[in-house]
Amino acid sequence: MQNIDVAQTIAPSLTSRDVSDILERRIRELRVREVTLDLRSVRFVSRSAAHELLKLQKSHTSFWRRSRLTLTNVSPDVRAMFDIVARQRKTARPIPAKITSVKFKEFSEV
Repeated sequence: MQNIDVAQTIAPSLTSRDVSDILERRIRELRVREVTLDLRSVRFVSRSAAHELLKLQKSHTSFWRRSRLTLTNVSPDVRAMFDIVARQRKTARPIPAKITSVKFKEFSEV
């Protein structure tokens, strides 16, 4: 099992979706099936970063057979954000497949 200190690898505040890309590259470089993301020094995770990290966790376990990506040492505030995002993902509303029509007005018509 390989441990990655997320705050040291990226920053103590995870504010963008790029977090996932950086960590995914790092994980692929390691070429191991079991990875622990240590969030001990992470103080803040934005909603979009949390969403991307949960997607990364799911994709890692589906990419590697018998693999695991674990988040550890998660502070209560950061855990709360992950919980919110996880709940929203479970209750996500489907996006309509077809948009019937969109009408635009000219600026002079407004």
